[in-house]
Amino acid sequence: MRGIAATTVAAVALGLAAVGCGGGDDATPPPPTTTTTAAGDPALATPDPRAAGTAYLALGDSLAQGVQRKDGSFGTTREGYPDQLASRLRDAGTPVTLSRIGCSGATVSSLLDGGRECGPAAPEGPPYENRDAATSQLAYAETYLRARGDRPTLVTIDIGANDLIGCAGVDPTKVRSCLADGLPQVRTRLQEVARRLQDAAGPRTVLAAMTYYDPALALVRQPLAKEAATAFHDIVRRQANPTIRRTFAAQDFVVARVDRAFDSDGPVSDAAVQKACALTRLCGAGADFHPNAEGYGVIADAFLDVVRAPVARVAG
Repeated sequence: MRGIAATTVAAVALGLAAVGCGGGDDATPPPPTTTTTAAGDPALATPDPRAAGTAYLALGDSLAQGVQRKDGSFGTTREGYPDQLASRLRDAGTPVTLSRIGCSGATVSSLLDGGRECGPAAPEGPPYENRDAATSQLAYAETYLRARGDRPTLVTIDIGANDLIGCAGVDPTKVRSCLADGLPQVRTRLQEVARRLQDAAGPRTVLAAMTYYDPALALVRQPLAKEAATAFHDIVRRQANPTIRRTFAAQDFVVARVDRAFDSDGPVSDAAVQKACALTRLCGAGADFHPNAEGYGVIADAFLDVVRAPVARVAG
């Protein structure tokens, strides 16, 4: 694969960046990196649930913080899908005030139970301690939504990839076994996340979730990883993403088909791999699976397709 030597495939497949949408709890982390933040970024300030107008709360993992690798370090950016989605909604006539409270590296379990250090985020950290279930990202979001009441609100969430990406590797049998063991727990815990957010939401709250692109898809170009990467992709598209769709839709979330927008919803193909390479930096220097600015824009467009009308409705 262009930009990825064969000797690094195992590390990329197993680690896929502990700072973000890759790197399960048991995954081998990549070499240490520094993190940076967007200084003075109002989206990283503590959200005010009583603010006027339409509020937009972005929950999830590193994608919710717009994390990218630049100049050898990972950091939050204003190029992530929440910022781009907020800009698109404003352009469409619905001003929103964005608050990003995602936790880079978040899993479904840490979203519910805390216990994970978040970074990179605001210089003072996220607006929750994330020590335990009472101080977790989800507990904070519930409190925020209840305080928000009947004010117009948009919530987006991306979660689940970090629970499963630790199953990526070079042994297809182990990939299948790991995912078979992990998916049932992810499904159960996602159901709790969706139900609790719905219970806390007010009558003018729009809840939106997303499916995932396959961050390891480009590894099929590497002979050492091809069979395992194909097995991982098939399970993501046939089982993991359908689980996300059904679970959130059952609680009246709208669901952005990011997998479809990245061409990750079909079998492995040259076109799908090429798109993964074009929308992330996995095939370039640094081997970063996070979306580039264009990739985050594709995610923003997928969200816009499903939230534009309901957000305009609750804002009116």
